[in-house]
Amino acid sequence: MNEDGTGHFNFTINMSQSKIQINSLFLLDTVNGRPMPKVEDFEKAVRRVELELKKDSALSNIEVTENWKDYIFLISGVVYKCGSLKQCN
Repeated sequence: MNEDGTGHFNFTINMSQSKIQINSLFLLDTVNGRPMPKVEDFEKAVRRVELELKKDSALSNIEVTENWKDYIFLISGVVYKCGSLKQCN
């Protein structure tokens, strides 16, 4: 990031070391008495995050890469003005 808050960002969520446990959880209906979300619920959540980022006027070139086999998710983009970003000076 540049001093003025502009620049590129990359955010990685890597849960690949837990994929066996995650796959096991997806087979359950409940966990600790609470309903266990299904893969489709998580896919919808990823779409919501992507849409919210794309709506932010301070961001552009938002890309979301999903690897559901290994549970690795990448979000990248460009901050080209401070707009609504809380971290800008």
